Amino acid sequence: RALGERPSMDITVDGYMTWMSSRLSFVLVFLLSAYVFQGHNAYVLYQIATSSYCQEWQPAVVGVIYAFVAFGNLLTTVLVVKQKLALLNPRKRGYLRKKYSVSFHEEDRGVVRDSQKMD
Repeated sequence: RALGERPSMDITVDGYMTWMSSRLSFVLVFLLSAYVFQGHNAYVLYQIATSSYCQEWQPAVVGVIYAFVAFGNLLTTVLVVKQKLALLNPRKRGYLRKKYSVSFHEEDRGVVRDSQKMD
């Protein structure tokens, strides 16, 4: 331990992994689940606003606000991910494209497509 040689607000290694701060993919799971929740709230408020028992204007306005915020958040996140992927070197980008394609996983399991079969 540093015994006072580091600022008091530095975090320790206990319970914190260095890849958590450097990887956007760690945060994306939580962000996208929050955006789905916002979209769900917008949909529920729209359903409430269009129901026959709702005579108030507030659910409609709050539903529009939730929908606007969810769409804006999702759009911003997609643009940031697109920007981050553009910054990758071509070798790593090719690896990710191959990793997340369907044919890469089929080759690992020994699956041969009809177009690849030879008579």
